Amino acid sequence: MRDFRRRIGAHRRSRPGIAGRARACDVVLPDEDASRRHALLRVLGIPCGWSTKAR
Repeated sequence: MRDFRRRIGAHRRSRPGIAGRARACDVVLPDEDASRRHALLRVLGIPCGWSTKAR
């Protein structure tokens, strides 16, 4: 879990913005892990709707 957070954190710093953040989450976690991704987004404070809209 720490690796995922670190990877997304680095991405967020380099590319700020809702679309960039959501895309980074989608890349790290495949669609099969929807519940896991949802939990991760909640940890990061990102509404789950953003990830689906960005796609």
